[in-house]
Amino acid sequence: MNGAEQTWTYRAVDAKGKRVRGSAEAAHPRQLPRTLEARGLTLVTADPAASHAGALSAPGFGSRHQVLEVTRALASLLPAGLPLARALRAATNLATGPVARALDGVRIRVERGESLADALSQHPGLFSPLYVGVVRAGEKSGDLDAAFARLAAQLERDERLRAKLLSASIYPTILLVLGGVAVLVLLLFVIPRFAQLLSDSGARLPTSTATLLSISEGATEKHISNIFGKLQLPDSENDHRRVLAVLTYLGS
Repeated sequence: MNGAEQTWTYRAVDAKGKRVRGSAEAAHPRQLPRTLEARGLTLVTADPAASHAGALSAPGFGSRHQVLEVTRALASLLPAGLPLARALRAATNLATGPVARALDGVRIRVERGESLADALSQHPGLFSPLYVGVVRAGEKSGDLDAAFARLAAQLERDERLRAKLLSASIYPTILLVLGGVAVLVLLLFVIPRFAQLLSDSGARLPTSTATLLSISEGATEKHISNIFGKLQLPDSENDHRRVLAVLTYLGS
């Protein structure tokens, strides 16, 4: 056995279809299926005992969509009686870039006599352990087309869930940004226009109004200081007075 053995946590199914969880030692995850077969189990997923299932890098949106399309194609081609290698070749035409290269490598391995699950396991960034496990179970049961049909349905549900989560996160973000812009406009431009009018009236201002005017004045002065700093102009009291006079004139 090559390399030091490592403990793996696995999920598997027995001959009756019952789900089983446990751990086993192997130098490589590809050795686990044979180890579990001796126990009458079919491997579904396996992960290092010290890590988590999410440790593998997830494919991007484009790759996920291509994997979904390829899975749909295989779920349609295999029931039609097309040989696996030819079905993989046809499905490869639906993909581009890394996904197409990975599928071409999978097809070559299958033509050499490797199992489809072992060939897919060489590309963990595209095919998750669960994906590989379902394919392996389908190969063992002789019902590979049904396995791809289940995978296609699961991937479609995952895509719909991601779309809902994305939509749910975009709307609050837009509201937060627009709200922040509105507050800045009020503090820097709107409130200063009324500050002089309120000051000239001589009336005693409520505490809340006075506090708001102070915040606006502080924000305006800080904003002016930042402008002077970026323009590398002398940041003197006279400069501030000139700019404040201009702003007061523009706001009048």
